[in-house]
Amino acid sequence: AGGGGASIASRYHHALELSTSRNFSTNTVINCMCHTIENIYHWSSTAVARASDDFYPSDKASHYAHITACAYNGLFLGPLVIPDYDMFQSNHAASKAHAIARAVSGGPVYVSDKPGKHDFEILRKLVLANGRILRSKQPAKPTLDCLFSDVTSDGSSALKLWTRNAFSGLVAVFNVQGSAWNRDARKFFVHDSAPKPVTTVVGSADVPNFS
Repeated sequence: AGGGGASIASRYHHALELSTSRNFSTNTVINCMCHTIENIYHWSSTAVARASDDFYPSDKASHYAHITACAYNGLFLGPLVIPDYDMFQSNHAASKAHAIARAVSGGPVYVSDKPGKHDFEILRKLVLANGRILRSKQPAKPTLDCLFSDVTSDGSSALKLWTRNAFSGLVAVFNVQGSAWNRDARKFFVHDSAPKPVTTVVGSADVPNFS
C-alpha cells in the first residue's frame, strides 16, 4: 500500500464496501465526490459513481452545465462504473432536459421532489407501471461529431448522447448553450441569456456499428 491519500482511500473504501456488503443485501452504493484517482482505483465491489457536481435546483446557470458534465465525465467513468447523473426535481423549469438525460444515461433514475410537488406526466414517461425503469444496456456517450466541441459556449454545437438498449440504438439531442462552469470564479455562470437555436444531423451513424 502507498502512503498518504492513496493509503487512506484504500482503507476507507475497503471499510465502506465491507460494511455495505454485510448490512445491505444488494450492496447498493453510489460513490459521490469521488473523481480523484485514489478513489477510482479502489472501487472493488461498488459499481455506481456520481458523474457530476450536485443538482442545484435554485442555480439557473447550473442545469445544462450539469448535463454536459455528466455526458463527458461518463465517457471516462463508463468503462469502470455506471455513471450516476444525480437526483433531479420533476416539477422544475429544467426538468424535461434532466429527465431525458437520465433516461438515456444508463444509470439510476431518482428524484428529490418536495412532497406533493411532482410532475407525473414526466415521471410516468421514465418508468413502467411497476416502477421499473427502461435502463439502457450501457452508459451514454457523446457522439463523435460533438466529442471535441464546446457544446455550452461555441454558439453552434448540439450535445448528442448515444447508447443502446436490447433492440435498438438511442440518440438524445440537447441545446445546452448559454451557461457553463467558470474555473476562475468557481461557480456556474450564464454567458448568454438567450442562446440561439442550434442545428445538427441525427442518424443511425451516431451509434457505432449500428448503421
